[in-house]
Amino acid sequence: WGRRFYLNLGIYLRELGDRERPCEYHCHLRLRAPELVPDRGRLEALLDFERRVAEEERLRELAALVERWVVPWLQAMSDPAAMRAWLDAQRGIAVLIAPEARGLLGDGRRS
Repeated sequence: WGRRFYLNLGIYLRELGDRERPCEYHCHLRLRAPELVPDRGRLEALLDFERRVAEEERLRELAALVERWVVPWLQAMSDPAAMRAWLDAQRGIAVLIAPEARGLLGDGRRS
């Protein structure tokens, strides 16, 4: 409702549904992009359009962060074994996992 934006990410598991182009909120794994980048605060600042940042700088930095951290993560999550390994290795990252996905992925976090 303001000028602050979020970059939401989602992984939809075809084994658990048949939506052709699911919305992020229908995805089985969901998280926000700042969970993936080392400088979370900078990404959040770039997504806050109330903060004064030169437009070219904002776009350049956003594109670089997405290319460096978000795209590789999405690509890695296309492999079920990599997805399981990533989930097992993560602690302290806010990932929403649909209950039906926990059984399929064997998520041991039980959070």
